[in-house]
Amino acid sequence: MIIQTENLTKIYGHGETAVTALHHLNLSVEAGEFVKRYQASHNGEYPNPTSFVGFAGAWILYKHIMPKAGGLDPDKLREAALGLDVPPGKGVLNWGIKFSPSGAPDAGQNVYASAGISQWQDGKLKLVFPKEIATAEAR
Repeated sequence: MIIQTENLTKIYGHGETAVTALHHLNLSVEAGEFVKRYQASHNGEYPNPTSFVGFAGAWILYKHIMPKAGGLDPDKLREAALGLDVPPGKGVLNWGIKFSPSGAPDAGQNVYASAGISQWQDGKLKLVFPKEIATAEAR
């Protein structure tokens, strides 16, 4: 299982103006499911780098931050995120997960993540760096 949450509820506001955004949501996504679903909805194309980064953010939130925070309270989510230290090679996309603390020049950034480099090859955009997640070798 790559992402799993059970009985997740989020209500915005109070009383008569309350809006329920999530009501006892149960969600699970198996490893490899993201690529399968992306390809099914994008004419068989492999996910582009932006899609992977978006997925990585959601994966970190659902798998690591929300369970540790015990809900969706912003202060608890922030505390849970800043407390993460998943070593490189163990996190999503082989990145680790460690957010730089407040006051640091790169506050809030995942210090274990690296930039990706893509290259057009045969009319298709291919990720060539970092090698751990590359879809092709640089030419």
